[in-house]
Amino acid sequence: MCKEHALAQLNSLTNLSYMHRALFNIIKHLLAGAIVAMASGCTSEQLLDVPTNELYLIAFDSYIIQTKGTSISDKTLKDFGVVAYHTGINNYDPKQPGNVYMDNVKVVKKTNTWKPEDKEYYWPNSTDLFSFFGYAPYHASSKWITYDTTNKTITLQVDSVGSNHIDFLYSNAFDQTEEKAGSTGVVLNFEHTLTKIILSAQISETIIANGSYQIKRVIIGDSYTKASLTIGEINNVLWDIDLYEKSGVIASIQNKMLTTDTLTTSYKNIFKDDQAFFMIPQYLADTHIYMDVLHPDGNEYRSEALLKAPTDSQGRPCWKKGEAYNYRITYHGMEDVAFSVECITGSWDDEHQNENIDDIFLNLSEYKFEIKKGEQRNIYYFTNYDGDIIAETLIGKITDKTNLRWTYVAPDNASNDTITVKAGTLKRKITVTVTD
Repeated sequence: MCKEHALAQLNSLTNLSYMHRALFNIIKHLLAGAIVAMASGCTSEQLLDVPTNELYLIAFDSYIIQTKGTSISDKTLKDFGVVAYHTGINNYDPKQPGNVYMDNVKVVKKTNTWKPEDKEYYWPNSTDLFSFFGYAPYHASSKWITYDTTNKTITLQVDSVGSNHIDFLYSNAFDQTEEKAGSTGVVLNFEHTLTKIILSAQISETIIANGSYQIKRVIIGDSYTKASLTIGEINNVLWDIDLYEKSGVIASIQNKMLTTDTLTTSYKNIFKDDQAFFMIPQYLADTHIYMDVLHPDGNEYRSEALLKAPTDSQGRPCWKKGEAYNYRITYHGMEDVAFSVECITGSWDDEHQNENIDDIFLNLSEYKFEIKKGEQRNIYYFTNYDGDIIAETLIGKITDKTNLRWTYVAPDNASNDTITVKAGTLKRKITVTVTD
């Protein structure tokens, strides 16, 4: 007998005396677990119905780990969707996920507790197993997310306007019980599933004397902008990219994503209000970045460059899931190379994206930074010099040396230090202040 039919028969017994009804209610709750166990006789397309029991109310607790064109954080998370499967005494298996208990249910915060918005859901007992899958933001909150209730898939469309981009989050909690959830509720640790792109720019010193330059718009072209994922996979998020959806995304002053600041000789984030591009993780083959710049003569000029990215184990450039990249642009004007671009892997949750990243400009007469004893710091440098860049330190160590980055390590007993940088006949000193 299907669980729904059994519960219907129980609920039909209404012609009872007061005492009999009281006794019946006790028996009904005792039988609830047994009735739920009968759910295996129903198809997986049927929604599991659990009797109401205030002692077993399902609630959630959510966190965003790794700590509209703006990153979602624990403070800004407003809602999320949940799909839940009931597996009884069996552990979750994506090939046989069990009966659907919650199907794309919207969860919101009520009096400091995350609960379903329109209906209360309950555990049948303290030991039955349920697996929960959450995503954010909830699909009805965004026109760029669609949910397929039949196939349990979510499709994401990356909008062409960067200020509309979504920081899409996903989480799972396998084999949960009322006993395991306890007073905190089911814990969903959300992860960032897309690639975050930040753009910083500076102007070369060779043209700064000509007047002011302002970036009007930036376009990343030839990238995949549509993908879907199946809820319930063990491997968390595997994006299935739509290979027919390839286009460009734009950030501009007009759509209020770019700042109105003029370029200076120091790198500065050109996105405003902590905004960013949120792109589908993918391999980059012929992806270009285009930039329209307003020159001192009052005209706008467009230039382009090939967009690079860190490589995978096979040497293929790619945007990876959950990683943030800071593309640093140096604008040279309308020379043979209008602008150059370097890519730095950064922290997703770094609001400014430029802090704790040191740039060594070899034309500076003095450069300095501060570090604590026993800590290390990445030092990035950008130069057109083709030869070897040599860095010598008196006390600390220079490790992980690449063509664009060093890592400076301060010993536990270190005092103030000096790094000497040599590029051919050019020599510069970096002053390091070491603190406890």
